[in-house]
Amino acid sequence: MNLAIFFVIYNISTDSENVSVDDLKGLHSRSPLLAFTLAVGAFGLAGIPPTAGFAGKLFVLTSAFKSQHMWLVIIGAANTAISIYYYLKMVRAAYAPDEAAEAGPKVDVSLLGKALGVAFILAILVVGSLPGYFMDLFKHAL
Repeated sequence: MNLAIFFVIYNISTDSENVSVDDLKGLHSRSPLLAFTLAVGAFGLAGIPPTAGFAGKLFVLTSAFKSQHMWLVIIGAANTAISIYYYLKMVRAAYAPDEAAEAGPKVDVSLLGKALGVAFILAILVVGSLPGYFMDLFKHAL
C-alpha cells in the first residue's frame, strides 16, 4: 500500500521536487490509473474493506481483543479513525473537480509503469478479499 502511494508520488513528481496535496488536484483527469492506484493504496492504509489494510487491522485488533488488551484496541481504533482523515484527504484532492488542475499536463506513465500500477491495485484488493487463503498459506509455510 505504501509502495502504491510512493509509486504515484514518484510518477507525478517533476524535477525531483516534493509533492504536496495540491499537486494531486485533478489527477483523475490527468492520469486515471495513477488516481485509482492512489485511492486503492490510501483506502488500504486507512483500513477500508476490501483491502489488505482492512484485513491486517482486523486481525491485529481481533487478536488484541481476544487477549483482553482493550487499551490496545482503543488506541488502534482511535489511530485508525484519525488516519482515515489524512489518507482520504489525498483521495479527495485527486478526485475533486478542479478545472485549472485538470487542464494541466497529462502524466505520462510507461507501459511497465502502468503494469506496476495495476499489480499494486490487484495485490491490495486480492489480499484484502481473500485474507484467509493467505493466512493459511503463511501458516503452512511456517
